[in-house]
Amino acid sequence: MERLYREEGAESAVDKGLWREILRIINEGTVEGLSQAAAPPAHDEQFYRELRHSNEVFAAFKAHTMADEMAAKLYDAGGHLKPFRIWERDVSSIKSHQVGSWLRTEYDTAVIRAHNAADWREFERNKDVMPNLRWMPTTSPEPDSVHSRYWKARLTLPVGHPFWDMHRPGDRWNCKCSLEATDEPATPEALDGMEDVKPQRGLENNPGKDGHTFSDSHPYFPKDCRHCFAYRNSGFKNRLKGWFKNQQKDCYNCQDIDNLIQSNIRSLKELVDVEPPYVSTYTTSNGGNIFTSPYHGEDEKDENVRLAVFIHEKLGKKVYLLPRLDPKNAEQAALRPILHPDGVIPNKNPDYMIGGLLFDGKSMMNVEQSGNTDKYHEAILNRVKAAKRQADNAILEIPPFISRRIINNTIGGFLKQSHKNRIIIVKHGEKCYIYKKRG
Repeated sequence: MERLYREEGAESAVDKGLWREILRIINEGTVEGLSQAAAPPAHDEQFYRELRHSNEVFAAFKAHTMADEMAAKLYDAGGHLKPFRIWERDVSSIKSHQVGSWLRTEYDTAVIRAHNAADWREFERNKDVMPNLRWMPTTSPEPDSVHSRYWKARLTLPVGHPFWDMHRPGDRWNCKCSLEATDEPATPEALDGMEDVKPQRGLENNPGKDGHTFSDSHPYFPKDCRHCFAYRNSGFKNRLKGWFKNQQKDCYNCQDIDNLIQSNIRSLKELVDVEPPYVSTYTTSNGGNIFTSPYHGEDEKDENVRLAVFIHEKLGKKVYLLPRLDPKNAEQAALRPILHPDGVIPNKNPDYMIGGLLFDGKSMMNVEQSGNTDKYHEAILNRVKAAKRQADNAILEIPPFISRRIINNTIGGFLKQSHKNRIIIVKHGEKCYIYKKRG
């Protein structure tokens, strides 16, 4: 709030910290919903990336809406800037709604919509066997009058029926209805005489089809490009280009909002610490500086924690031991794009996140002391290459009997040929070396 109060133009941007926290909460809802599904779509990383990206966009517009509403109360009737404490009091209701009851409802809806999206993918896969869908009763103690018409009539329609394009469980806030696949006959006659009630704003789409948790008709979103803060901030040349192309609103496929999101991600990575998604599930150790995911591999946990403690003690950074999720396991594959931080290579599992960067750890402590410098060189190079298959950056543990000169020459030569920016951290006995490739 102090940034919004003191920094001119802050309301026309997206506060990075607020955006990250909203995104974390909505992503957690998505993870919860996917985990509740009977059969989360396995090996469908594109679908999960779409859900995650839609949450990034939604969080950006929510954060901007909150800042915009608060900024409107900065000045009194005479046009004078209010004292901070008075302004803080005046916007307390906005704050309590946006990060209180409304955010709770949005989290609950993200759970429901992700669950429904996973179910829909399953219906599509099995429609040759179970061709129809039946609207099932709500679990809510206060049934919605619109949806109750459908389940009371035992409405049953084919998976491909156009009705499902406009109506489905989850198209009203706090809906707790569901669909069930069946091979029993369809009952389209149940719709005869029923009033066609439109879905509520922000819930018109089918997330199982487009991968969007909320639709871009949600009140946080602009009504068109001219009213979008990201479009207005994109520069005169870009706006002129959009005007000549008669640019139409398409928020989830908009380069302007994508540029803003990527800028936020880059800025966050420059901070001292960046947390991975769902960090609240991690266990902590070493004074709250080492965080271990419950999905981190048990067979390598002790060794990786030992390396993490060393890195923290030498660099003063928090170290996160990331989930190791098997892409061939249906349940774990469904969680990969949500629990993994941005930048994880498809089907790979880096060990660590440090300062927003991904690292994979490799140990050479099983290398025998032979005095053969060529073998030492080859062993280092093999570990570096193995690590880079998991992440751009690496942490190597090298035994003290291998000389610093061999380490320097091998890693320096590798980085010289690399086309990517990389960081390689070396634990050499009790010494720590950092090698970087920039540009």
